Amino acid sequence: MITTPTLVIWGRDDKILPLEDGKHIAAQIPGARTVVIDNSGHISAVEQPGAFLAALDGFLTSHR
Repeated sequence: MITTPTLVIWGRDDKILPLEDGKHIAAQIPGARTVVIDNSGHISAVEQPGAFLAALDGFLTSHR
């Protein structure tokens, strides 16, 4: 079982692994936080770097 704080970031328009897969993955991890990035596919860190970094920064800041 995963007990580490977990952030699942998913592109809303991912054609390789649909959003439902991301929601399913997050649901299997107790306390996981999910962020869905609009206008993004499978590589949200490249497609929407500002949104990706904002999500990551917010998560890391809340776990300091």
